[in-house]
Amino acid sequence: MGLGPALAATAVSGVLYALAFPPLRFRALAWVALVPLLIVLRDAGWRRRVVLGAFWTLVSGWSVGTWMAPAVAGYFEQPLAAGIAIFLVVTMLMAAPYYAAFAVAYRPLTRFGAATPLLVGAAWAAAELARGRLLNGTLTYVGNSPWATFGYAQAGVAPVVQIASMTGVYGVSFLLAAANAALADVAAAWVERRPVARGAWTGLTIASAVVASVLAWGVFTVPSGAALVKASDPLGGSSDALVKSRDALAQSRDAVDKSSDALAESRPATAPAAATPIAIVQGNVGAVVRWSQEGPARTLETYGQLTRDVLARGDPRVVFWPEAAVTTFIEQEEPARRALATLQADDDAELVIGAPRAGAPNGGPPFTNSIYVVGPDGALTARYDKEYLLPFMEYFPLRVELARRRFGRVREFSPGAPTPPLPTRAGAAGILVCNEAFLPHVAADRVVAGAEYLVNPSNDSWVPNAGFAWQQLDIASLRAVEQRRWLVRVSDSGPSAIVDPFGRVVAHTDALTRAALVGAIEARSERSVYARVGDLFGIVCALLVGFTLALAAVRRA
Repeated sequence: MGLGPALAATAVSGVLYALAFPPLRFRALAWVALVPLLIVLRDAGWRRRVVLGAFWTLVSGWSVGTWMAPAVAGYFEQPLAAGIAIFLVVTMLMAAPYYAAFAVAYRPLTRFGAATPLLVGAAWAAAELARGRLLNGTLTYVGNSPWATFGYAQAGVAPVVQIASMTGVYGVSFLLAAANAALADVAAAWVERRPVARGAWTGLTIASAVVASVLAWGVFTVPSGAALVKASDPLGGSSDALVKSRDALAQSRDAVDKSSDALAESRPATAPAAATPIAIVQGNVGAVVRWSQEGPARTLETYGQLTRDVLARGDPRVVFWPEAAVTTFIEQEEPARRALATLQADDDAELVIGAPRAGAPNGGPPFTNSIYVVGPDGALTARYDKEYLLPFMEYFPLRVELARRRFGRVREFSPGAPTPPLPTRAGAAGILVCNEAFLPHVAADRVVAGAEYLVNPSNDSWVPNAGFAWQQLDIASLRAVEQRRWLVRVSDSGPSAIVDPFGRVVAHTDALTRAALVGAIEARSERSVYARVGDLFGIVCALLVGFTLALAAVRRA
């Protein structure tokens, strides 16, 4: 096949891949999206495979992240061309090498007959694991950006994603890539007008059996009947959300106990703790406003009013505000603390809020992006300082400053030290600020440290795009499955959501709106297989592929 048709087929593959993600969410396309790419890789030389793998990364990355270039350009106050240039640099340096490596490995793996689909699935999972873990701590989030990891294309398809409780998201990616590889083996024969080899049919049968087994286990594991509740106005549907979330809790308890038996996971000796009513408030105050001179007063007023309204309608024990909901140093600013105390005085509610922190008593550096637990009397009872910062947005690698904060003296943040889960009335909260929820091993660390539920406070208003916002929620929801924990996602611009331990969104707000919702969550102490073994599945995939490629090289020699 000539280069032109090969590039066209690769582009089709990249677009089909993207269509499985928000905003369109054609989830079924993920099961066939790689087929055009795999067909053109079969007979290509290694140099062309590198080109096709890199080109596929560009097409799929752009198609999934159509928001990235304009959002980056707007954030840094640069022309659109600069945003496109940054997208190209990030994609080619931080994602393309891994998919190009997969493309190079694909052809040798097709020489193993019926085992090919499973080997290809393992190669894809290994490539994504490497993408997610290499350079960790050097260029966090950009260096190990998990955007468009294949497994997230099935977020919300509960029977499929339950495997993540053992393998992490990489197990879902394995299933999808293996199914695509099996179909590609058969489709390649049809395209080339030759008989389908017996090994291709056998491979398709094996891959189908693996997928069917995982789906059957997922159906068995997930309880039926959980309701999804949407809050489309500041308090819309909140009372129903509380009742239905409590119903879902009871079903989820039974299912977790059942899956724990199936997996030989330990259960606590005591009965499950009672559900705790909570509330989430979403102010939808833009980033420019929040970090302006009048931002602290504006945000405190907005979130204060939303909180008063939601407390008047119910009795939540904990009210969650998003990352940077308050843009003043509340440790030094006594008026802000008094305002918080006044807000809570009549309702005995606890707040979990995001605010910057100044390390020096006079309001000087180092600054951290922090989450505080605020007692009913306005006292700051616990704090988490964000560990994994966004390069060029929260800190400047190599001292390259692309933009400066508008808020007071804060130009950049410093990473926080590891912190135990925060004690709240709902249990020990494992905090994952914004992009920290995109790193599976960070969520695992929180659970190992004792987190009984997960909280994902996020600042999303710098990207005013609903597709981006729903992609964020999809990624965070997989952390709930992996760790078998309730997850509270509280976004400044939405969607905010309550996610059960099976990855189902049981209540949510809309994106780019001002809203509030109430629901209930439960503290859990049992640990999933993935929480115990981490990325063992992905590591085994990488070792298996390495051994297979070495064997293929020996055979050729």
